[in-house]
Amino acid sequence: ASTIPNSALHCEEFENYLTDYLDGFLPAQVFHRWERHAVLCDDCTDLPGAVVRTLAAMVSYKLDELPVPAGLEQRILNLTIGTERAASAKASSASRFGEWIRGFSFPISVPQLAPVAMMGVFAFMVFSQTVSADGSLTDVYAKSYRLAEQTYQQGADAFNGKVPDAPVAPNQEPVNGTTYVEDKKK
Repeated sequence: ASTIPNSALHCEEFENYLTDYLDGFLPAQVFHRWERHAVLCDDCTDLPGAVVRTLAAMVSYKLDELPVPAGLEQRILNLTIGTERAASAKASSASRFGEWIRGFSFPISVPQLAPVAMMGVFAFMVFSQTVSADGSLTDVYAKSYRLAEQTYQQGADAFNGKVPDAPVAPNQEPVNGTTYVEDKKK
């Protein structure tokens, strides 16, 4: 029996505090009791040293690289990504047909063509109202061709230095509602 109460540790308590001791987290009142038990108990004296030596051996074995068995990496990959099952599985007819259809994909996606189509419709509506008298598509093309021809001729005349003969081109009609004011020289 001890003359100082709670001054001795049992071997089981000593082992429970061992990791805290090695980590440096033992409180002061337990630390002194733990060290006293380590000195007095023959069974527990070498226990901290044995743990430290075991940890050192584990670290040294961890640093030693062992050769990888042949084919291990390939077997792991086959089991994890399922290439063996995928090679034996056959795609359904619907999925094969879908892949065949995807082969006909266009370089420009359809949503990108929507603004182009809208601009074309807008241009047609504008030109059909301003150029065509009756609004037919044939008349739009004919009037557009005549306007392009006149514009080209005016540009060519200006480039060659030719002065226009008349202020109004011979095949151009005035727009309804326009009144011409003639200069009267006095």
